[in-house]
Amino acid sequence: MRFISYLTFLIISLATFASFIKGKVVDHHNNPLPGVTVKIQGTSIGDVTNTDGRFSIEVEKGKYTLDASYVGFQTITKNVVVPGKGNVNVNFILKESVSDLEEVVVLGKSDSQLKREEPIKVESIDVARIMEQSTSVPELINQTSGVKVRQASGVGSAVTVNINGLQGNAVRFFKDGIPTDYLGGAFQIGLVPTSIIKNVEIYKGVLPIELGADALGGAVNIVTKGRDQQFLDASYEIGSYNTHLINLNTNYIIPNTKVHVGVSSYYIHSDNDYEFDLDINDGGFIETFRVRRFHDATTAKFVEVNTGIHDSKFADLLDVKVTYFKNDAEVQNGIQIDPNQAFGEVIRASESKILSLQYVKNILPHWNVDFFGALSQRDTKEQDLSEFFYDWFGITEQAAPSGEVQLRDQRLDIDTKVFRLATQYNLGNQFKIKASSTYNGYEQVGSDPYAQVNFVTGIQPITIPSKYIKIVSGFGIASSFLNGKLKGESFVKHYYLKTEAPSTFAESLTDKLTRKNFGWGHSFKYSLDDNSYARISYEDATRIPESEEYFGDFLFILANPLLEPERSDNLNVGFATNLDVSNSIFLEINAFYRNTKDFIRPFPQNLIFSVNRNSDTQITKGIETNLRINLDENSTIRAAITYQDLRRTDTQGTDIILEDARTPNVPYFFTNLSINRQFNNPLGWPAKFNLYGNYLFTEKYLVLATPKDVEPKLFGDVLPAVQSSVIDAQHQVNLGLTCNLKNLPISLNLEVINALNNELYDNFRIPKPLRNYRFKLTYRLLNN
Repeated sequence: MRFISYLTFLIISLATFASFIKGKVVDHHNNPLPGVTVKIQGTSIGDVTNTDGRFSIEVEKGKYTLDASYVGFQTITKNVVVPGKGNVNVNFILKESVSDLEEVVVLGKSDSQLKREEPIKVESIDVARIMEQSTSVPELINQTSGVKVRQASGVGSAVTVNINGLQGNAVRFFKDGIPTDYLGGAFQIGLVPTSIIKNVEIYKGVLPIELGADALGGAVNIVTKGRDQQFLDASYEIGSYNTHLINLNTNYIIPNTKVHVGVSSYYIHSDNDYEFDLDINDGGFIETFRVRRFHDATTAKFVEVNTGIHDSKFADLLDVKVTYFKNDAEVQNGIQIDPNQAFGEVIRASESKILSLQYVKNILPHWNVDFFGALSQRDTKEQDLSEFFYDWFGITEQAAPSGEVQLRDQRLDIDTKVFRLATQYNLGNQFKIKASSTYNGYEQVGSDPYAQVNFVTGIQPITIPSKYIKIVSGFGIASSFLNGKLKGESFVKHYYLKTEAPSTFAESLTDKLTRKNFGWGHSFKYSLDDNSYARISYEDATRIPESEEYFGDFLFILANPLLEPERSDNLNVGFATNLDVSNSIFLEINAFYRNTKDFIRPFPQNLIFSVNRNSDTQITKGIETNLRINLDENSTIRAAITYQDLRRTDTQGTDIILEDARTPNVPYFFTNLSINRQFNNPLGWPAKFNLYGNYLFTEKYLVLATPKDVEPKLFGDVLPAVQSSVIDAQHQVNLGLTCNLKNLPISLNLEVINALNNELYDNFRIPKPLRNYRFKLTYRLLNN
């Protein structure tokens, strides 16, 4: 902490001796414009706006004339007087330029477009443009090529994100660039509403060092709205299965100050009591019954209050947050559906209290520092005290002397500390030096009167503290040559892990583990012209197992304190271009390769439990394609196609029959087709309608490991011997209609999910809901 105190003192000291012209550049919709050149007229002194549209120019006392210029927008000039020490704020609103000779409107690129064109492969989804829709975050991400999102059952259930063949903990999650470990599930993408989100960034294969994490296959970064503008978003959504979602998200700037106060909150409840067909042994005969999920309700409450200052002499951003999150969930089944038993009383709950601080400052015009720290205290509860077993009709069958799964009344107290320091220094227009370090500290201790006892020591392992420390550090250099046509980024990373976990059977009280690894990577992007570019990126990636993989969850996941980190060679090669002169047809193709060693797989122990183990090597080869067609200014078609071939190699023992077999429980061919059509003032009504549809196809795939010679081919027939190991091809159609009232800040939305009422499955053949409906009312107010 001495280093942090010294750094804070240094930041404040340097900031008091410099004078800056600072500001923000936006378009007439108040959207920030990154990449805008802001210069002092008649000189080469200036800056280029960042992804938030911000710029900063160090100056001396005097009078200056600033020009803000950007391709496709009119240049704006403003006069500025700098009286002495301190900052002067100047904001620009750029208007789009129109060329009458060419009869073409040339537009600047959005933040999402610029993100997608970075050397490191990243998809950026503009969530703000669809926040009025009922579409959930998993469904939104699912429309991206190379990405497959699967959810264990209904609202609030566990979500698995597969990015280019790697999934589970190989994919990391972030909120505003910070690992979400400290949030305790509050920003689990199956819960967080779109109203809170500005955009979602999906990194594929290679992670920039700024994120400070050890992802193996990619990452999902949820970017929330900024604190330098006032807004109020409120929505209420009601859906099938008694689903309710209430959201309030607001930010207020105290007049004549740079002080902001904000609130983000949501409340979610769903009974998740949808029906599905299940084959049940009825008196020796297998018969199909329509059953209902009668014990799968979830309730989540989240509120985050923040305050701080922005765009000031002391800080570009100083933000303090206090966060509370509570989740109560019923548990209906284990990792698979057992046709002979459904859980009727098993429950799990968690409650989190979090304090966090973020400080961002441009110490000098070319030097930026970003510090984040969070302390989190989480309490969890797992209960299985039932005296009966239940069948899928909700009827008690017989006594359960040891609970439905395992008799327990478990409490865990979990303390998490997260600290991240990231800095960037710009060496002219060609080089940027980057460094970051992220510390994750985790400690848990529990109690359970029914927990097992170490037969040597006589002590319950759950009552001994488990400790987990992970530090990920990185150093990199970003470069730009040939007037920005060639951009690159090279980096090196260091991974450190230390764990201390209670022993279950050994004589010692704890097992200790320490691991250290290095990784490195490169990425390059070359612009062939203004509308075409090629890109290649590589990372020697390391993924440190999560605390839950080491310690288990004391419910369905068993402990394995001897797991080794995963290593993977990740390679991406891609090309993108506009296929016509009007830029109405955009095509992107990306090929990827993953060579993952010490691959961690969840091995089912039975229909209830699983344990994570290092197994063989997984080789993934694939290709993904994005196609976007703008038929006119009101109609858009988007298509995404992904093929990923995941194969197991270096198998040993009884698994040798699975050499070169396809990795089970991972879809390998899937497509998405989205259509949007806007109608302005139909029949003279003062409203705008948006009609949209989304079709997802998933080719049949193996849910259980199967030798290569009997696995079904792409679009081929399935042999009877392996039919029970295959999930058949799935077709899902979602339809929606949004109405924006032009004279009121109100919108109405109706969505139909699984409109064709097809049987859909996820993970280990867990049925998903049949046709269901959502209705959403949104109030949105933006005050500049």
